[in-house]
Amino acid sequence: MHRCCIKSISWKNKIKSTMLSKKEVFLNDLQFKIGDRTSNTDLAFETAEDLSKFFISRHEKANWPFLNFLPVYFRIKQQLETIIGKPVGSDFDLNLLTSLEKVELNQFLSQEFKHPLALQRPKFIHTIIFIFPLFAVLGSLLVSTYLITALDYSGWTYLSALIGFILSFLLIQGSKGLKNRFSPSTLLEYCKSLFVIHNQTINTSPTSDLVERFILDQAEISFNKRFKASDKLV
Repeated sequence: MHRCCIKSISWKNKIKSTMLSKKEVFLNDLQFKIGDRTSNTDLAFETAEDLSKFFISRHEKANWPFLNFLPVYFRIKQQLETIIGKPVGSDFDLNLLTSLEKVELNQFLSQEFKHPLALQRPKFIHTIIFIFPLFAVLGSLLVSTYLITALDYSGWTYLSALIGFILSFLLIQGSKGLKNRFSPSTLLEYCKSLFVIHNQTINTSPTSDLVERFILDQAEISFNKRFKASDKLV
């Protein structure tokens, strides 16, 4: 075969491969975010409507209602967009909010849900909270052991270990005012975790409109353009 023809076919295959890989990336990302994995070869679809029907059908047969988080997700997403005044995607990091915005969102969550996920301390303080008691108590015990064995202090010296417990307690209580971090941090993962906690008390059902809306939002991110439910996702 002529070299030019070979090059032409090669470029066509590369372009085709790129298009397919982009579609596969979209499907893999979508399935991960929805929480339902299946082979991409089983996902013969053209539009968001097709995908919506496919996932709803699987949802209805599944042991775990993996799509039921969507009403919670869109409820929080709408409020979040109201707070910051612009659209946000599923991967939006809640910890990028300002202090006032975090307070406003947390107030909404506390009003909307009986037990929202508690805010956490900054990571480095969160780490210290777990490490400090170990060193404080162990350090007190080691000092007490030295005083008793080397300097012949009374066995009552071991009560000094209480200092470690007291300091640890004061650190935990005193750092409560520093709780300002959402965990999980992304909007989607936060909503899914919140639903898992409340799945017995939140009465939700994944309407086809919500499923289509979620698919279209993810398609816009993957393909960098906006689709309608009836548009081909290519």
